Amino acid sequence: MSKFSYNQWILAIITIIVGLNLRPIMASISPIVPVLADAIGINNQTAGLLTTLPVAMMGCFALLGPRIQSRVSEYIGILAGLLAIALSCGYRFFADSTLLLLLTSLIGGIGIAIIQTLMPAYLKRIAPDNASVFMGLFTTGIMAGAAISAATTSPLEGVFGWNIALSIMAIPAILAIILFFSGMPHIKSSRNGYLPLPIKSKNAWLLMLFLA
Repeated sequence: MSKFSYNQWILAIITIIVGLNLRPIMASISPIVPVLADAIGINNQTAGLLTTLPVAMMGCFALLGPRIQSRVSEYIGILAGLLAIALSCGYRFFADSTLLLLLTSLIGGIGIAIIQTLMPAYLKRIAPDNASVFMGLFTTGIMAGAAISAATTSPLEGVFGWNIALSIMAIPAILAIILFFSGMPHIKSSRNGYLPLPIKSKNAWLLMLFLA
């Protein structure tokens, strides 16, 4: 690993902040399921769906990853993903039904999936000498975001109510948009050099079955 410059420290901080936003939309639900049940009649199955939808989007977009990278600038795609997360979290302030919460989970899940698809390739482009370090910071941010949201949602709900407790997660997403837009380099993606999915690889299918 080469020595970090001042600019790379800035990029490291932004990378962590981006990662912080990829789990709160899911992790913030479980601590207040009883509150949501009383407020809008949500049941355990629907509460599970609020976390399953984003995970399903991650899986779908992982399969589409090479195509996305060939058509969308990683920089623009990550910004769009952060915007989707910010909008979905912010709209929970106005949500008054299970259907609207499910819609926010779907939109937020798409944003998460886009970022998780594009961020690794983007980090390899902007920091080829320290890509593994930046990916470690990105993963650390993801785990920290999950822990922070899970720990703070219930206390926030007790003080401000469940709508604010869920929608307040839009604040770090907006911060990430501002920092990413102003601090990350805009590098145009190659439209011809993506790797296709290993559909014909027996080892790939065996690995998928093993992990399943």
